[in-house]
Amino acid sequence: MAETEVYQYEHGEPVAKRVRKGTLLLQKKMQRLCEEVASESKAVQDFLAAVGHCIRIHV
Repeated sequence: MAETEVYQYEHGEPVAKRVRKGTLLLQKKMQRLCEEVASESKAVQDFLAAVGHCIRIHV
């Protein structure tokens, strides 16, 4: 498997990365929110509040 990755890297092919399911869901939420603001169906203040709810701070 490592040899395959080295071969791909040497030949300019992108190496596949693992993406967590939670990350994909968050990206979909953010994309939807951005589309709603772009279509003016959501106010900027509501958008910012929704983004604030999506952000998780790990202390």
